[in-house]
Amino acid sequence: MTDPNWKGLRKDQTPRFLVLNLAGVALLFVAYAHGWVDTVIEGDPTLMTETIAAMFLAGIVALVLGHASLAAWIAPALVYVGLIGTIVGISLVFVGIDPESAGDVTAVVPLVARLIQGIGIALYTTLLGSVGYLWLSLNVHLFGDDE
Repeated sequence: MTDPNWKGLRKDQTPRFLVLNLAGVALLFVAYAHGWVDTVIEGDPTLMTETIAAMFLAGIVALVLGHASLAAWIAPALVYVGLIGTIVGISLVFVGIDPESAGDVTAVVPLVARLIQGIGIALYTTLLGSVGYLWLSLNVHLFGDDE
């Protein structure tokens, strides 16, 4: 039995919604097949990328359940969380650096490893936040009715 007050996707929107999001999932599967998804997950020990993914899924669920304004609020929040991840990643580079040992050749290798990890976190979170924003915003624009 269908609730007459339910404001989720209309029947005429469902096929387009499924095509759009299945195309997105197909692209995600291609990224997974190339190992890019694992690279992102393994490269982020801060769990910011998982947070962004969870927020994106919450936005899609909110849209399907008829809460377009919530999905529209979550979309730009993805970018902000991605930027926070950028700051966290870059900050991790500088945590624990002893300025006096910066001239020591043996201290350079761990510093470079930390630099690579921090920049990776910064780039991955920025990328995921931006892609999630675009994908969710497109869904909100095409399928979100005013509440």
